[in-house]
Amino acid sequence: MRKKKYRTIVVDPPWKYKDKLPPKHGRVPYSVMTMSQLKLLPVSKLADKNCHLYLWTTNAFIREAFQLLEAWGFQYKTMITWIKPNMLGLGYYWRNNTEHCLFAVKGKKNVKRHDIWNVIIAPRRKHSEKPVEFMCLVEEMSPGPRLEMFSRNKRRGWHVWGNEVKSDVVLPV
Repeated sequence: MRKKKYRTIVVDPPWKYKDKLPPKHGRVPYSVMTMSQLKLLPVSKLADKNCHLYLWTTNAFIREAFQLLEAWGFQYKTMITWIKPNMLGLGYYWRNNTEHCLFAVKGKKNVKRHDIWNVIIAPRRKHSEKPVEFMCLVEEMSPGPRLEMFSRNKRRGWHVWGNEVKSDVVLPV
């Protein structure tokens, strides 16, 4: 039996923040994974020979995010930045109010459009929940079939993977 391959994959890793955040922040409200565990995720096996990858990272994990791209066999192309206005974020040196999503490719896969900016300005949502605008952007730029790893919600036209997926919530396309 041939396993399903995806032409677009979104990954929001459960980064292990223990040594990256100020002590008063406490713990993240979900299970985390080490870099060794993240590198072993079957992303390269799930990816079609030509595939887009969207990898979420915070400022604290930029270096590790590039290591994951390499481990999974993807080539970095650009970064999408989510600006969270009116939010004072965490950080040791600067108070971060941005998150980033590395866009990478495996093989030769062009985007569907060439007129979309690499910045999303949207309010912060629940802890680690990404803006709906991001998923719309992915659908505008990248072909299906699509997979979201570490998803929290189902979405029409997507396969989702993760231990926090709500079975009773389906987000519209």
